[in-house]
Formats: sequence, C-alpha cells, structure tokens
Amino acid sequence: MITMDEEPHDHLVLQNDYVKVFNVEVSPGDSIVLHRHDQDTVAIAIGDQLVMVGMPGKPDVHSKNADAQVRLQRSGYMHSTRVDGDAPYQTVAVELLRPQTNFHIRFPHAE
Repeated sequence: MITMDEEPHDHLVLQNDYVKVFNVEVSPGDSIVLHRHDQDTVAIAIGDQLVMVGMPGKPDVHSKNADAQVRLQRSGYMHSTRVDGDAPYQTVAVELLRPQTNFHIRFPHAE
C-alpha cells in the first residue's frame, strides 16, 4: 500500500522536523488512490467538497466537506477519495511527524 508521499495528487510543499505539508488537488470525477497515513494528519478543506470515501473492508461513504472543515486522520488510516462534485477537490494536509500525546483543547478565558 502506498503512503501520502507516493500518492500522485499529494504535492509536498513544505517539510521540516515537525511536519510535512501537502497540497492535494483532484479534478472532478478523478480519485485519490488507496493510501495509508503513517502519521497523524490534519486535513483542511479548501472549498466545499462532495466526495466518496472508500476504506478497506467497509462500505463507501458519501461525504460533504464544508469549506475550511478540519479533519483528523489518525496514523494507520487507509482510504481512497473520489471527487463526486463538479468542483475540483483541494485540501491542505499537514502530516504531524512527531507522536501526538496529551490531547486537549484550550479555550480562551472570557473576561
């Protein structure tokens, strides 16, 4: 199974000791091939997206990602994505190269 680095629609635009950032662009009717995420990845939708997500051993799922929607794809996640809408699919995917621990959400204090 290929990784994000090998998926032809995933274009590496930045890499350092902490992250790899990919610009993912797919034309309507085209698909991101089945691939594996080796690290936790944060994906940010650019524009509204209509897609069908395929995962091994599970039924395909139709999904609508809203513009600026943020998704977490955990390490080991495997999927393909077909663009069902008329608009191109674009996502910025940030692969986190260091293990993520002690997850928490901080909210600013109201004053």
